[in-house]
Amino acid sequence: MTIYQFDLKIPADTPEEEPFEVEAEIEEEVLVRGLVIFPPGCRGMVYSKIMYGQLQIAPRPFGSAFKGDGVVIPFELWRVLPDRPTKLRLLGWSPGTSYDHTITYYLIALPYWVAFWYVGLHNFVKIFSQLTGIPLEERRLI
Repeated sequence: MTIYQFDLKIPADTPEEEPFEVEAEIEEEVLVRGLVIFPPGCRGMVYSKIMYGQLQIAPRPFGSAFKGDGVVIPFELWRVLPDRPTKLRLLGWSPGTSYDHTITYYLIALPYWVAFWYVGLHNFVKIFSQLTGIPLEERRLI
């Protein structure tokens, strides 16, 4: 398991149309979990989201954004990433604010074989079934 940490220091009065951006490079194949920390003082006026190209990864649905004041927002992803490494964009904006705000992301990633260990187990059972002649009831795992 790898934990990545990224800080977004969003300048005061950053418009949504021109968000502050930080590149988040992830080496593993599966992004499983994350949290975003909004320190006290953001007053729900600081927003952020995670993008891969034009695809919004979190939060969902498309067009929504994280926001808060003195909160930690955990979220689950379980998303297989398309590249090695995968470059995500962390976007933040704060229209109408008078001060810079720093929000922090923690992203947790796993290798595919760790995140989806049961696929390996299924393949082992399938080979074992073929070698022993014991029938295997086929079920779709993913």
